[in-house]
Amino acid sequence: MRVIHRDQWGIWVFGCVLGMAIPSLVSLQFIPALGRPVTGDELSAVTAQLIANHTGLHLFWWLTLLCGFLALAPTQTVAIDGVIRRWTDIIWTGIPTMHRFDGHQVKYVYYGLLGVYWMFGLQVLIRFPNPLAMVKVASIIFNYALGFSALHTLVVNCTLLPPALRPRWGMRIALGCTAFFFTVVAGIATVQHLNR
Repeated sequence: MRVIHRDQWGIWVFGCVLGMAIPSLVSLQFIPALGRPVTGDELSAVTAQLIANHTGLHLFWWLTLLCGFLALAPTQTVAIDGVIRRWTDIIWTGIPTMHRFDGHQVKYVYYGLLGVYWMFGLQVLIRFPNPLAMVKVASIIFNYALGFSALHTLVVNCTLLPPALRPRWGMRIALGCTAFFFTVVAGIATVQHLNR
């Protein structure tokens, strides 16, 4: 637990706060000086342009956008691969008819799911061409997922683990509060999104 606490509180929380705060503070520094409202889909490009103007080097426009791309692209690739791998594992191990196939044939399940995911993503892009709206909807869904995951973790840990390994009451209360927080945030965001 000491190693986990050091990792979570000393590295992960600190890194996440910096990772979220620095781009926000940079935008907060430069956007008000622009003197006009900036819509969500132009925020990154305008921030990059203002940084380039401030430094006097057009290179910073490219570097700012490149950093944003390098942060988002691998994250999405890893997330997609994680979803596809989890569902491949569930299908491959959970459906008895799959057990008669050879191990090397699991690639058909993986690439089949990847193709379905790709077709779904393509349909979403065609039907909802506004990327900012897609990000908002995805964020709402992720908040519901976080609330459900916290509640699911609480139930599983308190029912399936042996009593000696079950979380203490403080951890149970924290998980319950986490589930409540993310579900309420998702509910508020849903209402706001539907009223627009």
